[in-house]
Amino acid sequence: MMGERRAVTEAGRLDVPPTILRPPQSGMEVIGRPHVFRAITTLPPGAVGKLVAPAGSGKTTVLGQAYRELRQAGVAVGWLSATSLANDFHRFMLQLIAAVRVSQPGFAATLPSLLEGSSARRYQDIAIKLALAFAQDVEGRLTLFIDDYHCVDRRIVHRTLAILLDHLPPEVSLVLGSRAEPELPLGMMRASGRLAELGWEDLRFSRAEAAELFELRGCALTAEQLQHVYEQTEGWATGLQLATLDLGGDAGAGLEQAFTRQVHVTDYWLDSVLGRLSPSMQEFLLQTSILDAFNTRLCDAVCGRDDAATVLRELERLNLFTFRLDDDQVWFRYHHLFREFLIQRLQEHSPQRLPALHLAASRWFEAEGLMSEAIDFALRGNAVERAAALLVPYGRALFRAGRFKELRLSIAQLPMSALNDSAELCILNGWSHAYGGEFERAWVWAESAQSAIPDDAEGPALEGEISVLQSTLGVIQNDEPNRRTLHDGLLDQLDGAESSVQAFAHIAFGYARRAEGRLPAAQRHIDAAIALAERNECSLINMLARYNHSALALLQGERRVAEHSARGSLQLADARHWSEGMGAAFVRSQLGAALYEANRVEEAIAELDEAVSILRATEAYGFLGVALVLRARAHWAAGHSGTLRNDLRDAEEIGESRHVDRVRFKKALLEARMALADDRPAPASRHLTRARALVRDPGSTEQWSEHVEQLQLVAARLALAEGCWDEVQALAGGVSRSAMSARRWYHWVEAEALATEYLLATGQRDTADEVLRKALAFAAEESLWRPFFYIGPRLREHVAALGRAGVAAAVALDTVLSATAGSSSTPKCDPLHARETQILSLVAEGVKNREIGERLFLSEETVKWYLKSLYRKLDVGNRTAAVARARELGLLEPA
Repeated sequence: MMGERRAVTEAGRLDVPPTILRPPQSGMEVIGRPHVFRAITTLPPGAVGKLVAPAGSGKTTVLGQAYRELRQAGVAVGWLSATSLANDFHRFMLQLIAAVRVSQPGFAATLPSLLEGSSARRYQDIAIKLALAFAQDVEGRLTLFIDDYHCVDRRIVHRTLAILLDHLPPEVSLVLGSRAEPELPLGMMRASGRLAELGWEDLRFSRAEAAELFELRGCALTAEQLQHVYEQTEGWATGLQLATLDLGGDAGAGLEQAFTRQVHVTDYWLDSVLGRLSPSMQEFLLQTSILDAFNTRLCDAVCGRDDAATVLRELERLNLFTFRLDDDQVWFRYHHLFREFLIQRLQEHSPQRLPALHLAASRWFEAEGLMSEAIDFALRGNAVERAAALLVPYGRALFRAGRFKELRLSIAQLPMSALNDSAELCILNGWSHAYGGEFERAWVWAESAQSAIPDDAEGPALEGEISVLQSTLGVIQNDEPNRRTLHDGLLDQLDGAESSVQAFAHIAFGYARRAEGRLPAAQRHIDAAIALAERNECSLINMLARYNHSALALLQGERRVAEHSARGSLQLADARHWSEGMGAAFVRSQLGAALYEANRVEEAIAELDEAVSILRATEAYGFLGVALVLRARAHWAAGHSGTLRNDLRDAEEIGESRHVDRVRFKKALLEARMALADDRPAPASRHLTRARALVRDPGSTEQWSEHVEQLQLVAARLALAEGCWDEVQALAGGVSRSAMSARRWYHWVEAEALATEYLLATGQRDTADEVLRKALAFAAEESLWRPFFYIGPRLREHVAALGRAGVAAAVALDTVLSATAGSSSTPKCDPLHARETQILSLVAEGVKNREIGERLFLSEETVKWYLKSLYRKLDVGNRTAAVARARELGLLEPA
């Protein structure tokens, strides 16, 4: 049974109850109403259906009939019954994806991994990607039903659906059922004839339909009696059904107690329906009213009885507003109005019974392994301590799966006092904030965890995990793990911890050993992390470990290994549908770095574009800043001045506002290199000074840190530009010795290239020849070309001379340098999408945003979003400048 409560797809566990992915069915015979739902079943391609009417009007019944009619006709359908849980953007989107996957199993395979890390603030990106999934993954026609949309009151969900409607492919239709008018901009769809609207007047039963209903229920009414009932109910579906329950076989008995519409429904049920049932049946209904959905075993557990199956059969026989929620007739729910009445009566007459009922439900769900529901019912029953205790193993399961967003949402349900009392929940909350980009709050939760560590056998392992969390935060912010907490016994301390925690620990140790210049030891830790990460479902941990594998390879000068490792990791991510996740973006940025070093700049930009897009959506600020600097470097190499400036500006904003020192350091070094390449030593010196302030004093050790080596390499370039030959010799020689000691061959190659220029400048040609040949021999094996760029004219001439002498490595490098030197310096722009070109052309004609939206069937908000994207690509700030820039780049015809 437990398996039936979850929708599991080939893309991974979405944790969506299948009971909300089918229209509910009543056990009684219903009146077929094709004349009502025909407006839905005949929707034109790409159209929207909207059914808005009060509770009890028969909305769900009509939508369900349309759903089944389309399904029988061979049209793919999807169904989602919205609930209060759908008020969270993340959960609503997962539920919507799950609804489509019922008929389209491969739908939006990678989107859940992107949603896991995405903030709701990136809803535009999510909406566009969802629209693309509808266009690419849906075969044939599809009609998607979303019922009870009034349960969704988050504006961010409405905005997302609005953009989706703007981009809905013609093969897909959307149908909404709601008690209230949905907050969606449907005016343009109405004007273009792509909106079908149904309301209360359409749902009202005709007199003939009412007569048919009474006949089906065995109620023999005279024409006069039927007219009286019809006038009293005004064709209201639930009112007519209540009349059939009240009248039964005695047509005249209930007519004296006439009822009107919804205003008196509660009193009517109380006096006329519930009062006729046996005390045992009444008790069953009241006790089970606390349940959103139920089966026989759950009812038995809550009610403390063993005859729920018999009672449910009797409820269906009596047509007492009980609906089946699955094809196997296992799960049921009550009509919403009926349940509201039952809960109100229970709260008014027996509120003291509610905690025990919720506790019984919580225990049943726990026994079934459905921890989310178990926690929810514990909290409904005010059993906070129980909820906190249940959340620990459930939170661990979410952590293992890398579902940090759901983890954070679950923890947020608990009061602060319960959180502060649990070291483990504080730690889990720290992890969820760390990967949500809220580093300061993550530090606070790590400190709170430290204060709550219990004095028992679990204490040491929890203390060890806090150390790992703090070290990881250090890496995210500064590229430097907190090595004070990574003591020698930490891994033994974590021996019994989750494999995911141990994997994080090995990654932290890998960073520490890398910072110490012990790269083989770092590699062993990263290999161990990969092996541990393979034991769980967490894409983030797995990809983070693999990213480090590629980064270490590049640092050791093994560029081809780095590229191969990154590509293999991305293939794995694609196979497991992780390619839109934060971890895959880490790997993709490293692939971009490896391609850049081979001077395959356009390929590098393509990979970095993907990485930056995902990292923006996931708001992984620490690494987004790094990726922006990497992309800025590639744009510099490609001559993309506009996008280069944009990336540097965005990187600076992240570095300063988020206090991410590693971003500030990398940006300052890149700007220093760029200034030197333009023969501007003064600004280069200023940038170098800023970078130096972010690194600890190197001292006089034989082996410098990785950051100090990077700093000294740029300092050597500055010394070259200023003709300070002794300083060049000291700096390049120091980096060369340090890099050889640490096996950072990537830095060694650049140091040797700098030394070559110095030796040639000081007349030591033979020594320069020897040094250059060794560096070239190593670099050529890996196509490691970028360290030789912008060194100086002497190196360039000597490379050409060696090439003419037949040295194969020199020929290869000379070819790369010559191709780059001969490339066009004309300003470039990222390619525009077809929709962007359409909008830009209309802007050039002077068309206003609102009119552009009307012409292209887009909302004005979506037009503004596209314009912001265009401004960024064109490096401008307004419409006029965008048009001028586009004409300059040949993207638009001249005026």
